Amino acid sequence: MKKVIFNIIKFSLIVFGCVLLGFSIYNCNSARSTNDKMPMPFGFGMAVVVSGSMEPVLSIDDLIVVKEFDEYNVDDLVVFQDKNELIVHRIIRVDGDVITTK
Repeated sequence: MKKVIFNIIKFSLIVFGCVLLGFSIYNCNSARSTNDKMPMPFGFGMAVVVSGSMEPVLSIDDLIVVKEFDEYNVDDLVVFQDKNELIVHRIIRVDGDVITTK
């Protein structure tokens, strides 16, 4: 019985690793060809935190998974592209269509 459970866990980890690797390869190729630093296939994207400005919530080198939403609220974390870099900020005010981050 332990061997069956071990094989199921091993298979699940291999599948998860392959999906993650494929997603990463897609992101690299898409980012280079379209200058979009965070392509979002299937509505999800990935980014790596490069500064400590969001600590203790996010640390340097954390991998974050991003999903686009129809509505954003105060205290939500957002990722956006500014020129050639991705920025992670917290929303501090929402005023109609204008979102202020810090």
